[in-house]
Amino acid sequence: MRLKDYNNALKDINNAIELNPQKADYYRWRAIIYKNLKDYDSALKDLTKAIELKPKDASYYVKRAKFYTYPLEDYKSALKDYDKAIELEPQDGDYYLERAWFYESREDYKSALKDYDKAIELNPYETSYHLNKFMLYSELLKDNNGALKVLAKAIELNPLEDACYSVRAVVYEDLKDYNSALKDITKAIELSPQDDDDYYIQRAEVYTHLKDYKSAFKDYHKAIEINPSTYNYNKREELYKKLGIRGFDRLNY
Repeated sequence: MRLKDYNNALKDINNAIELNPQKADYYRWRAIIYKNLKDYDSALKDLTKAIELKPKDASYYVKRAKFYTYPLEDYKSALKDYDKAIELEPQDGDYYLERAWFYESREDYKSALKDYDKAIELNPYETSYHLNKFMLYSELLKDNNGALKVLAKAIELNPLEDACYSVRAVVYEDLKDYNSALKDITKAIELSPQDDDDYYIQRAEVYTHLKDYKSAFKDYHKAIEINPSTYNYNKREELYKKLGIRGFDRLNY
């Protein structure tokens, strides 16, 4: 958005606040404008005003916590606001998730894991909680065994969730356990409510590791049928070139 647009938006929200100064959302919206204008002092004042108007609304504390984190980098105040949000809504797993992300950003992985576990305890069937915990093990801790345990639990609780199988297939690929990867990505395809070209691309790559090129090309063809994107065509072309398959010979694959 251009500077002129932000200034016009600021005029509009100022008028709205003048007409209804007790509406907390108006201050939150104006804080967003101030943030984009890099007027951080005014943004913080408005976020604080919104909390004064709605002191029992946990979501406002989270919004201010995020602002304290970035761009202010006031991590102590941010954590205090996350704690307050959880104090107000101790049975809402999403607030533990938000604090877990904060802890991750501070590289306090032990605290992040505790919050993921609490979120899962409150709502064990929420797949996103398990997947976020998985990402911590996989991407930050580089612990594939821990990541697999998280996914095994997620699948036990949500056996029809295709994303869990797809993600676990990636871990198996990293471990070069291609047969297990194939089993999981095939399960993801079976469970997917609609054809997902990404899953077929993923399985084609597993088939390539297994040197089952006929099956790999079949999946690349299917992915292109679903979504004829440049990326999907390029992935198939990479395999053609890798195997040195040219011209009419491609008709056999």
